Amino acid sequence: MSIRIWNDLLIATDERKATVVMLLDLSAAFDTVDHGLLLKILKKEIGLRGTAYRWFESFLTGRSQRIRLGSVTSDEILIKFGVPQGSVLGPVLFNIYIRSIYRCVKAHGFNIFGYADDHQVMKTLCANSQSVVLGYELNECFRAIKNWMNRYFLQLNGGKTQIIVFGSAKVLNGININGVNIVSEAAIRFIPIVKNLGIYMDSRLTLSHQIVQLKIKSFRTLRNICKIRFLLNKDQLEVIVNSLVVSCLDYCNGLFYGNRNH
Repeated sequence: MSIRIWNDLLIATDERKATVVMLLDLSAAFDTVDHGLLLKILKKEIGLRGTAYRWFESFLTGRSQRIRLGSVTSDEILIKFGVPQGSVLGPVLFNIYIRSIYRCVKAHGFNIFGYADDHQVMKTLCANSQSVVLGYELNECFRAIKNWMNRYFLQLNGGKTQIIVFGSAKVLNGININGVNIVSEAAIRFIPIVKNLGIYMDSRLTLSHQIVQLKIKSFRTLRNICKIRFLLNKDQLEVIVNSLVVSCLDYCNGLFYGNRNH
């Protein structure tokens, strides 16, 4: 997903355009999924019937919880909201639950990408259209998303929503708007660097901050491994380095293709 977003940003930059990206912040997203509404989506929109539908119905409904403190136990509470976190089906069911938000966002001329509760809304723009896109359309899109969230019992945190504008140095110099008021809920200033799906993306698409952080993390991990190296044989050491260091270097390594900062 990060590579897809990065590719779209580079294409827009080659076309001498900027791209505004709004990273949505949801509060306790997995805990507020309405079981009845999710089952309705599975039945009417996905088309589940019979045994398959009853499996999901059994998985979601009939759960309860109680709190025990010493010898005192609270009354049992029936759980009507939320998908089990840490399960394989949790993120999948959440994606199904929010599938209609894609139509909502695209109806306002924006694209949306993401997985589970981590989504980004984006749109390319020219410098001469910044007042329309950043001053009006972005606000209207946020308003539509917030209304959609309310209908689906999800909480959108406007104060923690991040907005960044990507582009070349020349294009960004022509962007005079540095922030927006989101439906009078919060004034959000555009930031130069965001952490998006585990990758630090800077507004000028240099990946310099990501490279620095990757070096720091890799060096710190190697230094810690060196402290216990005498306890490990060669095979064990290779497994640890591959799992803790090489895996970090390999994550989204396609982003570095053609980048001169590494």
